[in-house]
Amino acid sequence: MKRFLACILALLMVLSMAACATPEDQTPATEVENVYAQQNYALRGVSNKLRLLGRASVANNGIASDHTASGIEFEAYIQGEFRFTVSCSADTYFTVFVDGERLEQRFEAKGEFVDREIVVGDLGELALRNIRIIKQTEAKNSVATLKSMEFYGCLADAPKQKDLYIEFIGDSITAGYGNLWTKDSPDPSNKSGTALYQDGILGYAFLTAQLLQADISVVSCSGIGIDRGYTNQNGKGYRMRDFYEMTSYVRSKTEVYDFENARVPDLVVINLGTNDQSVGSTEEDFKAGVRELINFIRTSYNSTMPIVWAYGMMSDGRYQWVEDVINELGGDKEGLYMCELIRNKEGGNGHPSLTAHSIASQQLAGFLTSNEIV
Repeated sequence: MKRFLACILALLMVLSMAACATPEDQTPATEVENVYAQQNYALRGVSNKLRLLGRASVANNGIASDHTASGIEFEAYIQGEFRFTVSCSADTYFTVFVDGERLEQRFEAKGEFVDREIVVGDLGELALRNIRIIKQTEAKNSVATLKSMEFYGCLADAPKQKDLYIEFIGDSITAGYGNLWTKDSPDPSNKSGTALYQDGILGYAFLTAQLLQADISVVSCSGIGIDRGYTNQNGKGYRMRDFYEMTSYVRSKTEVYDFENARVPDLVVINLGTNDQSVGSTEEDFKAGVRELINFIRTSYNSTMPIVWAYGMMSDGRYQWVEDVINELGGDKEGLYMCELIRNKEGGNGHPSLTAHSIASQQLAGFLTSNEIV
């Protein structure tokens, strides 16, 4: 009888080893005994339980999430209220997805590098949920560090990545600049480029990834160009070749992105040239910049993945010069494509509107599938 009771107790102990990790012990879930409780997780300490999105990275005090559509994804048994803490350089907006559904609220964190607690709300009864916290605001407007989260329950194992992975490289269009601004907005157009009127999660890049059920990385910067842009650097503006090489150019101009160990995209979409056209780059310099960027992308990833050059949303964007280089490098036969998207300037400062971004995402997704690129 004693042996039987001992067996029962041993079995109960095994069953109590829930798929959860405490903040104090980050060993694999199946090796940790824990009961559901009010948890406050320091995100750096549980990074093995998170899926980092885009170019999000582990920092000294949390998860650095600077680029548009970067952030974290995790699964957890959660009951009731969920909240997280973030520190930002300036006003920043986040989107939260729960079990694949976007919550309507825009979650704002004020800047000045002060820890801000964001209350997401009551998620209901205890259940296993998938949660994504994603940055709407581009890196040029703010850098952000996700620091902790608090809820009743426990973390489960990190979610699996999706089969398809797309990287988007672009300027203000890809960052969603001014896409929330309309002619009825209370602020004048020259304020429309602020974080308040920008939602990269409603931009064509993120929407395209949603349509294709793909993971996404966005490396974009308003005002940037191939050779010349509006951002101030040596009188020429940021060059995407320099911006793209760094993990987060705005945070650190010396921390090179770890291409060798990074996930290799299945394809890359580039949408650049609008600022070069506006500022006035020369044909020779622009074409040299296009060649350099294409070669750098493929060499860095050690891959010949397809590259699609999207154009036309605000202007021609030097597409004829781009086309010359694409053809010179082998065009479709070498996995280099061009895709024209809808022209629209009804958003802030003559940028595409929300409707235009939605249409562009359908056009791009259709182009990728019809050409069997995905």
